[in-house]
Amino acid sequence: MTSSIRRSVTMAAAVVLSGVIAGAPAAAHVLVDRVEPVGGGETSVVFAFEHGCEGDPTVALELTVPGGVEPRSTDEPDGWHAHIHGDVITWSGPPITDGDRAEFVLTAHITGAPGEVFLFPTSQRCEGGSSYHWADADPSAPEPAPSFIGTSATVTPPAATTAGASRGQAITAAVLLAVALAAVGAVARPVRR
Repeated sequence: MTSSIRRSVTMAAAVVLSGVIAGAPAAAHVLVDRVEPVGGGETSVVFAFEHGCEGDPTVALELTVPGGVEPRSTDEPDGWHAHIHGDVITWSGPPITDGDRAEFVLTAHITGAPGEVFLFPTSQRCEGGSSYHWADADPSAPEPAPSFIGTSATVTPPAATTAGASRGQAITAAVLLAVALAAVGAVARPVRR
């Protein structure tokens, strides 16, 4: 291999590797690990982390659900429990050691448009009172909110607006009124003999 070809191959490998590294999520965050349609208009969103708070084990995860997401059920590590209150889901349980992977699943009906970004601001609480607040909308920020981009497989388009329904109701009412007036007119006509 000539030196110019070797330089070209090395440069191409460096460019590809830098793209992979830049595109890879940081392991020190609570992330949306995957989003999977499960049928019946519902989607499972899997949140994961592999760290505690500066070495302390995690004892709770509190997630704020964005608009358009209607929680249906949760799944969590053994011994953990979920509580859904309005748009907040709180998981709590026995300590998850720093360095151990944990997954939390939210199954929900998600209304939105393909390409729409769904942000889930999340607080990770650990033993000893330390915590992280993963809430930044910028994915390159130090504490980004877990997020995903909706696709046609994972979101349901919003229902038609009531304006369309009102127009349809008005047309139906006008037709019924015309039929009723015609019937009244036919009954009210004098009969000629």
